[in-house]
Amino acid sequence: MNLSERVISVSLSVDAPKYAGAQTFHYLYMLGDEPFCQIYLQAVDLLSEDAGLDLWKRRRLLEMQKRLLSKKAEEEKKKVEEESAPKEKIQARDILKKIVVGRALEVWDLMWKQYPEVMKRLEPGLARLVLRGEINEPLDEGQLLAILRSIGLRPKFDVKIRILEDGKYKSISDKLKEE
Repeated sequence: MNLSERVISVSLSVDAPKYAGAQTFHYLYMLGDEPFCQIYLQAVDLLSEDAGLDLWKRRRLLEMQKRLLSKKAEEEKKKVEEESAPKEKIQARDILKKIVVGRALEVWDLMWKQYPEVMKRLEPGLARLVLRGEINEPLDEGQLLAILRSIGLRPKFDVKIRILEDGKYKSISDKLKEE
């Protein structure tokens, strides 16, 4: 089980008093299925004010330790996820850059904006096909669109028609207004 799959859980058990007025608290911190940390707290005399205050202080200390441990585990989990995710994305992206030609990379970026969840799974899969040699020729934008449409993705393009006149680009609406 890797760290990203682990969950922190805390169990509290109150043991039978070893002698009158005493309780033993056992905190067991779990990281996934494995014990992470064990803390024992024994309240010697629950009737005296000092012992009650001491018990309260120990409980507060245990709560702070619990929060600290959970924060550390969360930070470690995030660090592991950040380290593993970008490497896969960069490697897959670099592989795909080698085979796409023309405006296919623009189509790929547009698909990332429109379908990010699907593209997270598609990019590594397509990179694996390239590495295996199943895709060994360059992909242009037409072939890439055909692949994407075959799996049910319909990209929406922002189409603008511009006309070059006197060294300046004019939109078709501006050109029609002039006439």
